[in-house]
Amino acid sequence: LKVLMDRASALSKGTCGSLFEFIRFIEDVLKSKGDMDTAAVLGEKDNVVRMMTVHKSKGLEFPVVILSGLGKRIKRNGTKNDLLMHRDLGMGPKYYDIGKRVFRESVPQSAIKLRSFRESVAEEMRILYVAMTRASDRLLLVGSVRNAEKEMAKWSETMTDYSILDSNSFFDWIMGPVSTMMTETDKLAALSGREVRLSGEGHNWRIMLHDRTTLSKGLPQAFDNSVKERVENLDFEADRELIERLDETLSWRYAYAPLVEMPSKMTVTLLNRLDSINNNSKFGFSIPSLSKAPEGLSGKREATAAEIGDMYHAAMRNLVLDMESTESDEKIEKQIDGMIEKDILAAAAKEHIDFGKIRGFLDSPLGRRMMASGKVNREVPFVLSKGVEEIVEVAKPLHGKDNLLIQGIIDCYFEEDGEWVLVDYKTGSAWKKGLEIAAETYRTQLSVYREALEKITGKTVKEAYLFFIDAVEEVRVL
Repeated sequence: LKVLMDRASALSKGTCGSLFEFIRFIEDVLKSKGDMDTAAVLGEKDNVVRMMTVHKSKGLEFPVVILSGLGKRIKRNGTKNDLLMHRDLGMGPKYYDIGKRVFRESVPQSAIKLRSFRESVAEEMRILYVAMTRASDRLLLVGSVRNAEKEMAKWSETMTDYSILDSNSFFDWIMGPVSTMMTETDKLAALSGREVRLSGEGHNWRIMLHDRTTLSKGLPQAFDNSVKERVENLDFEADRELIERLDETLSWRYAYAPLVEMPSKMTVTLLNRLDSINNNSKFGFSIPSLSKAPEGLSGKREATAAEIGDMYHAAMRNLVLDMESTESDEKIEKQIDGMIEKDILAAAAKEHIDFGKIRGFLDSPLGRRMMASGKVNREVPFVLSKGVEEIVEVAKPLHGKDNLLIQGIIDCYFEEDGEWVLVDYKTGSAWKKGLEIAAETYRTQLSVYREALEKITGKTVKEAYLFFIDAVEEVRVL
């Protein structure tokens, strides 16, 4: 087949490489009663050494067979999965105790495990049988054990169905029956390194145990001791200039190492973490909270601060602004109910949104200015490209060679006297450390908002505010 494939490949590279030409070529060979060169196929009796797997050797026979690796641990079928499948027994899932929230092994799973284990042992036995029946003249069985005395004692025990199933290697299966033919003298002789011969009707064994230290004595030396002596007796003066160059090379540190872990695209909220880079320390990413528990296991849970913040932002984004600032909390609650009906907000939002705080924003000077504006935009996304050196001090020597994409969403901006007034809502307890201190934390963030808005619209941002919802206070930042 390989010769035929080679002929087809050679013909396809010629001037006529079609299937029709190839078939006609084969027909011409048959008509002329000629033949192609035969492939060189080795026979089972050829004077060569072959290496193959036991599966490949099935159906073949050789004069001498060396079966090695008999001390290797027998593979077992994987039965550690939570869900086990068997062609006869079906499906075996684990049992889950809802009350105690623990997994236990079910009866079907135990049955499948036992059946799969027995089947894997039977398959390994079939493989060993195939391997040991390939030799016509001589079979050499080779393997290694860690403690020969301990293994010999184990092999001398009476073999039972349990011990066969509990065997760890092919050696256990082979040496168990062989040891029954050995006397105590034979076992001591084998352990001392002497050859033991066992012969009888239909069998002829030669058993030899070798210590690895004695085996290595006959091997050629891998290292010439004379070379070691010459190296130890070398007499030379150190090249100081070379040592200094090596020290300089090996102690070199990449000047922009903090930027290596910095993403090419980041959110505006991450800008507040850039102080770590400016201090030449490692850039840190915030890891999302994994505190959310699945429904039905832990029952009702408290919403996180981030989730409450999302609720307020969704409410402020969809709030109708044509009402009077003096309207009551009931009117605001009615709007929140409408958002819940439209699936804009979850039903739990009513438990966490304080209608008085929203009214407090609408009653504030900033809220009145926003409602008086003829043009109000809310939740506007943007992507801004900035040079890394504009944000990160350590990157200033790059001189604009690398850009950073900043992605964000502007909570609100409204027009006043032909210019923009920018508003960003904040929830949580950041205001408790002082409004001015908290506002300074977000100065970089609002600066990016202002730059993005001015580039997108072409209009100037005259003022930028933070409104702390929990404190019901506004702070001008820019």
